[in-house]
Amino acid sequence: MIRIGILSKVASPSASIKLIQHFKSFKITGIVDDIVSQDNSHQKYTIEELITNSDACYIDVGQPSFDLIQMGIKKSNHLFLRSIPALSIYETRQLNNLVNEAGTCLMIFNPLTYVNENIQILDHLTKLKLISIRLKLDPEEFEKQILSLLLYLKTIEKSEIKRIDVFALEGETQLSLINLRISFSTGSIAQIDLSEKFSSKHAFIEIFQNDESIISLPSNHIENRAIQSTEKNALQNFIHSIQKNPAIIISLSELEEALTSLNEIKDKLKYLNNTPLM
Repeated sequence: MIRIGILSKVASPSASIKLIQHFKSFKITGIVDDIVSQDNSHQKYTIEELITNSDACYIDVGQPSFDLIQMGIKKSNHLFLRSIPALSIYETRQLNNLVNEAGTCLMIFNPLTYVNENIQILDHLTKLKLISIRLKLDPEEFEKQILSLLLYLKTIEKSEIKRIDVFALEGETQLSLINLRISFSTGSIAQIDLSEKFSSKHAFIEIFQNDESIISLPSNHIENRAIQSTEKNALQNFIHSIQKNPAIIISLSELEEALTSLNEIKDKLKYLNNTPLM
């Protein structure tokens, strides 16, 4: 039985409780809710007490901080981060070193990675592939959108990113199209097209392999109706990892490479004088 504590940004984390209770491997040891509030008078535990008395923590906090993650690792906790943390490359590397020393599991939840159809094809992917992605651009969440796609690519192409080419078309007031071509050390290529003009009928995620049929994956993974099922898949893999079983894990090392690539993409867009999204 894995004793798990819940750290939540909301005052009544009932959805998180119900989700975790779905798994017999988890036993909820306590809850610290509304952790962004300065008023902690109603809390039964402090954050440190909850982490100390748990084997794992489910952290449902928007962009969990370096200090919070560091505290969990130093208490030898396994951590499930429901959102991508706001960390620098240096901070990510530092925390990853701590994770390796502590022998704990830290998992970052990225919905697209844990879509049922994606999990089913991961074991059948060859080393050489062409990944084509076309999605509607979200200008307000541009960096988050790119980072999420980079983390997704790391789960289906487990090799080093060797080169990133960036192309952009400008509209009257902002970018109308961003094209990314990402080359991996295996020879695989990922091509990502993002535009506000793309509708849902234009969106697709496809994987081409030699002498194989095209693999098509759902592109509407961000819709709320898909989040719960993908998070269940992610938590199941989190349990497997804690139990030292094969699992699909987005780790801090993958986040570090994704952040490095994101910075390169941002720099190249600035070089092209395309700054509306920066």
